[in-house]
Amino acid sequence: MFNIKRFLSGLLVLSIVLSLTACSSEKPRKVGKYTSKIVVNSVESSIVAENDNYAMHWDSEKACILIEDKNSGYIWSTIPNDFYNGKEAGPRANVLLNSPIIVTYATSPNNTLKTLNGSNVFDDGMITVKKVKNGLQVGYFFNNVEISIPVIYKLYDDHFTVTVDPMGILENENKVYQVEIAPFLTAIPSASEKDSYLFVPSGSGALMYTDERDGKERLYEEAVYGNDLSVFDDHITENTYNASLPVYGVNRGENSLFAIIEEGAASCEIIASAGSGAVGYSNVCAAFCVRGHNTEVVKMAASGSGSSRINTYSDGLVNEKCTVAFYPLSNENSGYSGMAECYRNYLTKKYNIKKNAADTALYLQLLGGAMVDESFIGVPYKKIEVATSVLDAKQIVSEISEATGVKPTVQLKGFGMTGVDISKVGGAFKLNSKLGNWNDIKSLNSICDIYFDFDIVRFDKSGNGFKTYSDSAKAENEGTAYQYFYDTASGGRVAEKGRYRLLARNKLSSALTKATKALDGKDVSGISLSTFGELAYSDYRSPSYYSKGNTDSDCSDMLAGVKKQTSIMTSNANAYAAANSNHVISTPSYTSGFSSIDVEIPFYRMVFKGIVSMSSEAINLSPDSKKEILKAAETGCGLLYTLTNEYSSKFRLSDSSFARSVYSDNKEKIISEYNEFGKYFSKVSDTCVKQHTILYNGVNQTVFENGVTVIVNYTDKAVETPLGVVEANSFIYQ
Repeated sequence: MFNIKRFLSGLLVLSIVLSLTACSSEKPRKVGKYTSKIVVNSVESSIVAENDNYAMHWDSEKACILIEDKNSGYIWSTIPNDFYNGKEAGPRANVLLNSPIIVTYATSPNNTLKTLNGSNVFDDGMITVKKVKNGLQVGYFFNNVEISIPVIYKLYDDHFTVTVDPMGILENENKVYQVEIAPFLTAIPSASEKDSYLFVPSGSGALMYTDERDGKERLYEEAVYGNDLSVFDDHITENTYNASLPVYGVNRGENSLFAIIEEGAASCEIIASAGSGAVGYSNVCAAFCVRGHNTEVVKMAASGSGSSRINTYSDGLVNEKCTVAFYPLSNENSGYSGMAECYRNYLTKKYNIKKNAADTALYLQLLGGAMVDESFIGVPYKKIEVATSVLDAKQIVSEISEATGVKPTVQLKGFGMTGVDISKVGGAFKLNSKLGNWNDIKSLNSICDIYFDFDIVRFDKSGNGFKTYSDSAKAENEGTAYQYFYDTASGGRVAEKGRYRLLARNKLSSALTKATKALDGKDVSGISLSTFGELAYSDYRSPSYYSKGNTDSDCSDMLAGVKKQTSIMTSNANAYAAANSNHVISTPSYTSGFSSIDVEIPFYRMVFKGIVSMSSEAINLSPDSKKEILKAAETGCGLLYTLTNEYSSKFRLSDSSFARSVYSDNKEKIISEYNEFGKYFSKVSDTCVKQHTILYNGVNQTVFENGVTVIVNYTDKAVETPLGVVEANSFIYQ
């Protein structure tokens, strides 16, 4: 029977494939040549745009944009308003705080990075200003290095935007690398004012207090959507979580300024400085990498001289605008809870999120198998070693369902041809017959909701229409962007595990189509795309993909097409993927651990709770499973357990999860933990977070929109709270 819905969905996916493939032939755009021989326009000090909520002021003498919140009377400005009005600051204040933008450029010919700030404009350059609809366009000219950057400021009903369009950047020998947009618009005095903090999106979300501590500056810098995987790296850092949300903010008393990076987020880093005594102000901002880059290792000519690293930069700039939207929040809408609500509303509208399934209380991630080393008469070879067959999975799910009375949602990971190991794209888009067949899958799906996982990002062998030599992502030097396996303890490479490739960005849509077709007609609840939702990278086949460019728009378009056909599960997903998912498992519980961070907050889960079903990180793989359950309770997300039917020492070079995931070792733990947690979960299912508050150090309160309040005590002592005594490492609710 002809299925018109499936036919139309197929056409939609095909159109996305063709549109994304077409841009692969795009050539780098030549960057405009700098000239100081221009007509210098000016605008007198005045209100240049206004609506019922805000007024945009322009101070021509100080070249300052000021946004007046008419409801609260608070003013946010490109020069911090306290400093603008004459408040004293540190010795470096005049150099930095008068900077509407900060530009990092690579010198010619040695590619040394140097920085330009406001003083370089006012002392050695010039500014040209003209009115545009609802705002101003300001051109900042750095004559001494022959670089100019155009910035557009616009006012809207509930926010204002600051935009840099790389197409308008002019340069000569020196090459623009990074532009910090309105770096001190979010600056507040570095003092111990009550409720003054910076919000940064590291992992779960974090606060940096603005108080001075012996005048020492505390720094934070993290790439939005994670580090660029196409950039050479022979060592990993301790950072284990992405900055998955393209947001940041500042709070001062009852006034907040919340920033959403609307365009160019994938090419952006979030930079923050707290407690600076030298400047006297704390700030957080978006720094856009408008030019692609890489690091190359060059061997020295002299014998035994070793090697050195040099930075290289692309000829062309990214072709995506860089836009930050700023939302002033005041009174009861201020603070990080107000920011979370603002972002949830933004995502719901942008991605037309319509929740069509209830929150899941219990998730199971079942690991199928892995490739292990074997030999036959001395000849080495690899074979699949089964950890969990589909029939094993059914037995596990049946026992847990019977004991808990809940129907779990299940991710089948590593059930493709090579298990959890990287080989052909998408695990060859097949169920490994050693693990089961599709009739077994059908039987399993009758007692739970199955999501079959495909890795369509990483591969190391040709097959199924994808070739290693022609379909791998390219680094800035146009060589293959190889990725490596790392030891989590030392951070160094695991040499015996080799390396792998990233699928060319213009081939991702084709791989996604193959993955959805592989499940066509199969009895599963949906498709799981764990790596696709989490990993971001450049591909220097096209300027569209420079500096991770257009990752969010490309991936969200592809996922939107798939979602018309089936449900989607992602893992630890970046914002664009989470907003297009029905389920997101392994949502971040912690930050990346920067020493500058003062408090971890569950911002990620506060945003998505109530609009996308979520899980904790794997409880049984956590070094502190009790704390992981408390973090799940704090925002009411489901519990996740990673399981295998059996373990073999042959898995030691594969996924480290195998050793701690044996079902028989975890069965009673799962049942007892869920039976205690499930009663609470039923009270907060399918509702959003209204307010989150840090009551005391280690004691947090969450109020949900349905009126339920939970207080979580992470300390080792019982504490008295508004809901009564909360025992150590426990939670209560009402």
